[in-house]
Amino acid sequence: MSIVSVALVPAAPVIVPGLSGHTMPVPEVRSAALDAIQRMIDAGVDEVIVLAEAVRDDLLDSTAPWGLHRIGGLHPFSEAGAVFDQLLTMPLAIGASMLRDAGWTGTTSFHALERTMSADAAAEVGRGLGTTKRSVGLLLLGNGSACCTEKAPGSFHPQADEFNTNLGAMIRQGNRAAMLELPTQGAAEQLSDIRVPLQVFAGATSGHRFLGSITFADDFAGVHYICATFLPNPAHLHPHKSDST
Repeated sequence: MSIVSVALVPAAPVIVPGLSGHTMPVPEVRSAALDAIQRMIDAGVDEVIVLAEAVRDDLLDSTAPWGLHRIGGLHPFSEAGAVFDQLLTMPLAIGASMLRDAGWTGTTSFHALERTMSADAAAEVGRGLGTTKRSVGLLLLGNGSACCTEKAPGSFHPQADEFNTNLGAMIRQGNRAAMLELPTQGAAEQLSDIRVPLQVFAGATSGHRFLGSITFADDFAGVHYICATFLPNPAHLHPHKSDST
């Protein structure tokens, strides 16, 4: 099996120093995110693939500039006023920043996932990630509902709590079937960008049992943030032929 570990962290500027306008990020969220990423790395990965929703599908490698300099954040290049054709989206750039801060220096690639992608298409993308012989770690960027309070980015949605509770349950259980059933419209109504990355994860780990360990799950400024790690279930180290998800 090529996918050996998976981390899920918020696609949130508040976990990157200086990016959200705060000198220091929200410490408990950043600490939990770094812990999840470290656990993914410690599983023995040779390569990390960073995945997040975007307007359109795109593949980039580690040479792509982060682009965070445009909004007052980090930028790994020193050329003043440089213009690049391909910049990492903000969620992917946040992933790059967090990987660096976790001490990762290995091979990294980035996959922007079109947010309107169907569950079947997302699962197919995931299955394609499992064809390499290398030990791969996936870093998923995404948030739960952004409609948790009246002052949330999407205002208050009465089903936000139910949406977040269901997310937590499927992540803890590694329930790929439930992930694949996440509705496009339902996630969009919650302004959540976690659906497609989870469905790619479901496809990438098809035939294997992964369990999730959540290190943080709470609301901040009306947005539900989740930090988690998925690792193979020790009781199911071999593929289950009956598991088709």
